[in-house]
Amino acid sequence: MKSLKFETYERPATTVEDYGTVREQVGKGGTIGLLEDNFKDEKKRVAVVLKKADGSSIIVACSERTSKALREKRATLPNLLEMSILVGENGIPFISSQGGRIQEFKVDTIAKGEAQPKASFLTKETLDAMLVAAV
Repeated sequence: MKSLKFETYERPATTVEDYGTVREQVGKGGTIGLLEDNFKDEKKRVAVVLKKADGSSIIVACSERTSKALREKRATLPNLLEMSILVGENGIPFISSQGGRIQEFKVDTIAKGEAQPKASFLTKETLDAMLVAAV
């Protein structure tokens, strides 16, 4: 068997900053809201009202991909809570499933079907389904 050439992985430089998940930004006691007219208008990105428990709020648009997934019911509100809020060069935040996080697993534990997530974007249920499908 030939071996791959392994090197130290370094994340590529990016101008996008990850502000954490929707859940992390809203915090305990916070709410999220969808604007009906905006949600129904497929020419627009879905806008989400993020409101903290203290009443402060901000409207953040979803990425095109996330907007489409929400409208097609391929993404749910629990999924939305775990998506990242990213801010690009223009300084405008947006919600995307394409966050900069990496979730790692020890190969030995995956082989035994005992993978335990250390980050929130792959739930235990998703991992279990992935492990069953792989067997």
